[in-house]
Amino acid sequence: MINLSALSKSVNCLLFVAALFTHQSVLASVKLQINIETHNTPNPSAKNIPPEISTDQEVVLADEYIAVKSEHLTTILDFKTKRRLLINNKDKTYIDYSLFDTVGTRAREFENRQRLNRMLAATKIHAQNNTLLDNEHILSVSANSPSKIDELDEDEYTVFANGDRPLLKVSKKGEEISHQELMRFTQYLRYNQGGHPHILDKLANGQHMPAILIFTFNEFWGKSTHTLTIKAIETIDAKSYDLDAYQKHQATGFDSIDDLLTQAENATPDAIELAKVRNQESIAKAFQTGKFLDALLGLIERTLMTGQSMQKLTAEQAAQLGADSAVQQFKQAMAAKNKEELANAAKMLVELRSHASEKSYVLKLFEANDRLQLGERELAKNLFKEVLQGNFLLAGTYKDLGDLLLLQWDIPQAWRAWDIGRRIAPQFANFKAINNFENSLLSQYPNYFSLQPRP
Repeated sequence: MINLSALSKSVNCLLFVAALFTHQSVLASVKLQINIETHNTPNPSAKNIPPEISTDQEVVLADEYIAVKSEHLTTILDFKTKRRLLINNKDKTYIDYSLFDTVGTRAREFENRQRLNRMLAATKIHAQNNTLLDNEHILSVSANSPSKIDELDEDEYTVFANGDRPLLKVSKKGEEISHQELMRFTQYLRYNQGGHPHILDKLANGQHMPAILIFTFNEFWGKSTHTLTIKAIETIDAKSYDLDAYQKHQATGFDSIDDLLTQAENATPDAIELAKVRNQESIAKAFQTGKFLDALLGLIERTLMTGQSMQKLTAEQAAQLGADSAVQQFKQAMAAKNKEELANAAKMLVELRSHASEKSYVLKLFEANDRLQLGERELAKNLFKEVLQGNFLLAGTYKDLGDLLLLQWDIPQAWRAWDIGRRIAPQFANFKAINNFENSLLSQYPNYFSLQPRP
């Protein structure tokens, strides 16, 4: 006979256990109070030494995000949307960046440092503070054949080192937390301190939250020690972050790249569609009034706004464009290939502005790209700015501007530009290279994009 009383007790017990685990998954967030002290030991002839700091951070490790709050700024790393929100604590505004820009910056810097290492090796110059291991540790990225790391036992610390070169000392004392919470903590370290990926993997698979971590970074200019002290840890209910008390950063004018990017980020879908309608109206008006260069530039502008092929012309419109001398000069400028031709084309595009009373800013886009190929980066940047002042919804311009910002190592702004362009024209073929770039970062550096522990 079945014991109904015992069965009832068993069911209730199972329900209690299930509820307990469900409750834990909801209340799985952890808040840390961390103090960070840095100390620098520069080489005798070193210059541009970063300042030593002592700062306190409040860190929330949640299911889908990490929030790091200091005195002036709060950074939210949202792993679900792959966004990085930078909040100004004083004026309560925020800027929305891409999570890709951090690893994108480090991957490029790692390649740059390794290229410099090869150059130094070729010239027989030995740079002690710029080894492969140091670059992996500083930037938290690994080479295809990463350096060997030793794990040593030292009194109250576990020491990770390469020979006699210490990398990280981790206190044996600490608080026991779950594997998932440790994964989130090492993700915080990856983004905010660095650390060799193999060491971070070891920490993520540990048994406790260390009370003290001491990083040692060997830079070009000397040695830097970062001491992190976990002052407090508590479990909190923080399923999602709340931006209700904040507003998006607003443009203060239209004179800077930052303001133009902000203006475009805040453009509504209705504003984007209205701009397309007005573009069509301007094309029709240009044909009607005999301003055929404006008409052609308007057609190009529509392609740059939508990513779609240029709309078909009537036989009459094609004949009008073919007979216009300014249109023919523009086509000649577009055919430039070598350096001399590009220089002449840039001059021709400047001269053609007087023939394009409504759409001269479109001419500046092509001039900007010519200037860029000629190595005139600042002039190209100013021209891109003038293009966006004429029409800040030209998706194609954001692709070219982002590429320039990448060359200038302003990688966060580069991703802002690319993201804006893809928002305006999601199917624009010009952004295929950026999509492929992001996919390669996801594939090569998966640890930067997940808060889930490895199996």
